[in-house]
Amino acid sequence: MFSLGEKFRVLNTNADVEVYDGTNTIYNPVGQTAAQILAVSAAGGYFKVKGFGKFLMANLTDFRAARHAVAVGEVTRHAVVAPVGVAVGDVIEIRVTPKTARYQGELANNYIQGGRPIIFQTTALTGITATNIATAIDAAWDAYKAVFNYSNFYFDIANSTSNIDITIAAGYESVTIDKVEIAISGQGATYPKIKLVKTITTAGNEGRGLGKFLEESIRVSTAENVRAYGMDTADTVVDLRGVYTQFNWDLQANYDEVLGTSSSDFKPEANHKFTLFLNEATCMSATTGAITKLASLVAGLGKPALPGATITPVPPATLTLAQYSAAPLLFKDDSSIGGATVAAATTAFIA
Repeated sequence: MFSLGEKFRVLNTNADVEVYDGTNTIYNPVGQTAAQILAVSAAGGYFKVKGFGKFLMANLTDFRAARHAVAVGEVTRHAVVAPVGVAVGDVIEIRVTPKTARYQGELANNYIQGGRPIIFQTTALTGITATNIATAIDAAWDAYKAVFNYSNFYFDIANSTSNIDITIAAGYESVTIDKVEIAISGQGATYPKIKLVKTITTAGNEGRGLGKFLEESIRVSTAENVRAYGMDTADTVVDLRGVYTQFNWDLQANYDEVLGTSSSDFKPEANHKFTLFLNEATCMSATTGAITKLASLVAGLGKPALPGATITPVPPATLTLAQYSAAPLLFKDDSSIGGATVAAATTAFIA
């Protein structure tokens, strides 16, 4: 368990989350109906997160969950054309320009999130059709990689008849190819660059709830989570190869479980937002897992309620903002269950 500020937690231990009814007796919402869960809420039911606090269900104004989503590297196809005036024996220069939403040293980002282009050249052309040039570009890329054989390139190139396909490498899913340009290369003359028409074959996705992302973007290093005597180190390490389910909730109440938040609490009570990440490898037992119990609460409390029909975006598109806002339980494939009982929705969520 660790904290970034006051209202984030990443947990790897199933026992760190418990649910109680209004009599302070441990309560398992798994398999319960919405009516039963709402009755427990009305009677003072709550859940506790180790080191995080106690949360009365009745005070929740928004409660959602999202399973992890696998990262997907973008694949683009670029239609090769023969530059005007190209002849057998000419050399083609290729310029591949990336973009990324992250600051990645490998791409040498500038202030508008553009990356430094990778530039390489073909050998002398033996043919001048689009297919000939695509084949030459593929061979030139292989030769370029061979020169820098210890480098980890963030993309790869393959020719496909009169096209070149560019696939983003694993670990660089935040990168997209902004453009590919080609031009005749020669001294003493200036040749115009041609921007190849791009088609996205597979949309890229950074993923969600991945250990690598949590370590980079959520945990970071603070004075508390790196101080050996400051916290329980048995549960502080992010599983870099692991995947996490994310829970978010809003609490409309005075909250003084963690120092510092009470300073904002004046009447009416402040609306506090919390985020919890639970390791799916250790917290997703079908009947007693922390993820399963909290997902049952999400479905049963209905803030927001289960949609009337299943939300399924058309691949490879992601959910629209409206769809995302309507989804209390977001699945691994970015769909959301609807028109189901709490038990059915929870079972589908952890599948």
